[in-house]
Amino acid sequence: MPINPPKSMCTKQPICNFMKCNTNDLARGSLGPVRGEGIFRDNFGCFRGGFSHYIGIHTKFYAELMAAMMAIEHTHSVSWSKMWLECDSRHVLHAFTHLEVVPWTIRSRWKRCINLTSHMNFHVSYIFREGNKCFDKVNKSR
Repeated sequence: MPINPPKSMCTKQPICNFMKCNTNDLARGSLGPVRGEGIFRDNFGCFRGGFSHYIGIHTKFYAELMAAMMAIEHTHSVSWSKMWLECDSRHVLHAFTHLEVVPWTIRSRWKRCINLTSHMNFHVSYIFREGNKCFDKVNKSR
């Protein structure tokens, strides 16, 4: 049986010299077991790391915020100075400018992450869920 060569799952290449992280959450329904995930790629589109963490029983929004925070914290911990965070949640983008939407249980951690982004060249953007091929392909295989 022939083996097919691997296909590229991510279509948008990161900005020059930026580390790009596509984040995702795995949540079924409004409250239930959730995961936060992220894939890091350099400006050549090469895989540089990733994470997938079980978060617990929470809402989808909580998982989306946690995935963004894990990505920011990891970027800081490995001393990458340029980060592009791309997520499929407009609510996360809104949380960057409206702290009051962040659940109080993680608000102080969110504030620390906002502070970390102020010390790096940081860009955040929204990608329509079906456009986030990095995770859609993986999630369909589960």
